[in-house]
Amino acid sequence: MGDHRVFEIWQDFTLHNNSEALSELSGEIAASWRRSKHLGLDPFYSDVQCVSDQELNQRRRKAQELINSSLPYMHKMFTLIKDDQAVITLADADAVVLEVLANPVSYPEISYPKEGSIHSEALVGTNAIGLAIAIDTAVQVTGAEHWRKVNHAWLCHAFPLHAGNSIVGCINVACPIQGHNQASPIAPTIEASANAIERELMLKRRVSDQEMVIQQQKTLLDYVDSGIIAIDREGIIKQINEQALDIFKVQGAWEGRSLKDLIHSDLNLIALASQGRMLEDQDLPIKIGSSYIHISCSTFRIDLDKLGINLVILARTPATVRKIVNKASGANARYSFNDIIGGSPEMEQPLKIAQLASRNTTNVLVMGETGTGKELLVQAIHNSSDRKNKPFIAINCGAMSRELIRSELFGYEGGAFTSAKSSGSLGKFELAEGGTLFLDEIGEMPLEVQAVLLRVLQTQEVVRIGGKYPIPVNVRVIAATHRDLALAVKEQTFRNDLYYRLNVLSINLPPLRERSGDILKLTDFFIRKFQTQFDKPKLRLDDTVYKLFEAYSWPGNIRELENVLQRASVICEHEVITEHDLPTLVADREEPAFLPAQSVMTSLSLEEGKREKLVQILQKTNGNVREVATLLKISRGTVYNMLGRYNLDPNSFRKGLS
Repeated sequence: MGDHRVFEIWQDFTLHNNSEALSELSGEIAASWRRSKHLGLDPFYSDVQCVSDQELNQRRRKAQELINSSLPYMHKMFTLIKDDQAVITLADADAVVLEVLANPVSYPEISYPKEGSIHSEALVGTNAIGLAIAIDTAVQVTGAEHWRKVNHAWLCHAFPLHAGNSIVGCINVACPIQGHNQASPIAPTIEASANAIERELMLKRRVSDQEMVIQQQKTLLDYVDSGIIAIDREGIIKQINEQALDIFKVQGAWEGRSLKDLIHSDLNLIALASQGRMLEDQDLPIKIGSSYIHISCSTFRIDLDKLGINLVILARTPATVRKIVNKASGANARYSFNDIIGGSPEMEQPLKIAQLASRNTTNVLVMGETGTGKELLVQAIHNSSDRKNKPFIAINCGAMSRELIRSELFGYEGGAFTSAKSSGSLGKFELAEGGTLFLDEIGEMPLEVQAVLLRVLQTQEVVRIGGKYPIPVNVRVIAATHRDLALAVKEQTFRNDLYYRLNVLSINLPPLRERSGDILKLTDFFIRKFQTQFDKPKLRLDDTVYKLFEAYSWPGNIRELENVLQRASVICEHEVITEHDLPTLVADREEPAFLPAQSVMTSLSLEEGKREKLVQILQKTNGNVREVATLLKISRGTVYNMLGRYNLDPNSFRKGLS
């Protein structure tokens, strides 16, 4: 059909709304004219709407990949078309022109697309760019097939461009009809260029997606708290995260380098992997510079041949392992000074020293009978110190065998002894790094272990059993004992140098029987606790029970008081605990062994009675402190405390001395 006939049909439709001849047009053009008519677009309007320069720049940045892929092919087409008046445009998916190639040397009086102009069908009606995007197919719009009369001078070929399943833009070649060689095959050239652009976009998209996945993997790997290294069969590093670089104190890009250059260890991880031997939390000493650090190492076989990955190595520092172990074991202190109940004069001095101790890192020795609350006081010191957010590790030196206590305190290397784990184990000193290590019942520690402990306190370094290299530790040590360590030193069951190393600040916790007034306060506290625990909200004590408690000696101290009240709360069938709910020892009103007879108490004050009774026992035992402690059923440390309180010298009671 000639362009003149198309123009006649266009005039009848646009001016007279005559649609009878539309069937002579192609289906795409006729449908587009109807849409243009329905939208009320003026076919004689010549102005073109444009986006602002700012928006155009934003669109170019967003479509940078499309522009970079298209421009080389646009320039090549411009030379192949051999038409000085051809205009090649690249538009985005919204039909906004991003790039224009033109040679405006001898254009006739016709307009052509400018950068930033919008050529959507919804704004300008039928045109090659807008129609190609609207129906998602290649189109040719010739002369009067354009909706606007101003564009009737152009022959346009447009091809939509895709990335995946989405339209990302459109490439359009426009030539003036007047003087154009209609026999020149433009469409195949444009189609070939459009296909090439799409292939390049697809390739770039795949590469970009892979790079994004790799970047996401690296980002995720950098968020984990362990070092991760992926190597191939030859031991070449394929991937490594930031944590691994930090652990091994290196920087830069290590992908492509050998694992042997990174990990200096006596254990050949690559050789073990080739033998099918995988590691699980294996403790490895790693040489970094002139010193050694210990890491926990695990290896995992993984077959990712496309990525060249054969083995993954998981490395954790002792700090990470400590964090995991301490979290699982609940290595923290629960109590503070606010949890210590009682305001008796006897507790003023111990609490004052404890609060002073919490403000520094000196070693502390807490002395007191069993059940006086030594660990509670130690936890309070820790929680009031600068180390409160670090681990609190407690170990009972008297509850472990001679063989076990050393490995528990200082750790061991894999295979150090028969029953040792192959992966080795961190000791309590390493687990308490930065925090507090509480050595309860220090007086029961074997002499050979005392020697090792002394060296650790002096050097601030630990050598594991079977280990070669010292491990620096930053740990505050607080020890506790119910024994008289000064006497133990004399008897050569406790090292003199260790005693003075530990006894920088000493705290003597008085037994419950010497804390006047605190028994009733503690009793009320435990009753409230058991009211909730056993769902007995109205539970209370008979007045007689209070009197019995004040008269009883409490050899088990606070722990015994709590146990007595717990038992009574369980077996009490009513709301009031009476003496019938108490153990026989407490209910029988037995006088404490260290108190004088009733006849003496009537003429002396309580303190005078204690001193008098102690003098009597010293005379009976010829000043033998061990026998005094046995008769009074208390520790020798308590005897020495009482001697100091009453200004008594046991030597003066020995035969032959005045």
